[in-house]
Amino acid sequence: MCMTALESAEDRRLFEDIYRACCGRMLALARRRLSAQADAEDAVQQSFLALAEHFSRLAKLPETQLESYLVVTVERKCIDILRQQARRDGAPFDETAALVTPPPCGEPVADAMGRLSPRYREALLLRYGCGYSARETAALMDMSYGAGQKLQQRAKAALRQELEKEGLTV
Repeated sequence: MCMTALESAEDRRLFEDIYRACCGRMLALARRRLSAQADAEDAVQQSFLALAEHFSRLAKLPETQLESYLVVTVERKCIDILRQQARRDGAPFDETAALVTPPPCGEPVADAMGRLSPRYREALLLRYGCGYSARETAALMDMSYGAGQKLQQRAKAALRQELEKEGLTV
């Protein structure tokens, strides 16, 4: 089904390359958050479907930014699955629970991003990592433009604060 959303043979080839390069990491990411292998596979499949739907615009991005897009999308799909499970089980879903936090890599900005809340990290990755406009970022995060702007402001302030803790100024 992914392949039918892609317009050209070149897009299909690029998509397959990205899929081969990132699928294993995305599955590992989903498995850290979801207890069932089938749920993790669903989250990854839904993420690659989302990539295919937006591929004409995203294909121009460097591979690292495409991977950032996939990380954010997998996190979002995991949240959706966890919310569905919580509703089914009649238990409240803890929106503040830490999701996947990248391990420290020695790069100050990346490490500071890893310490942000998943929502802040997602907003910054979509806006600055994937290059979406503020309006597009808000839409991708299922919020109004005003709420998206406020979230991005708070996320930038939180990142600045994390960097200052490391003695870096922005």
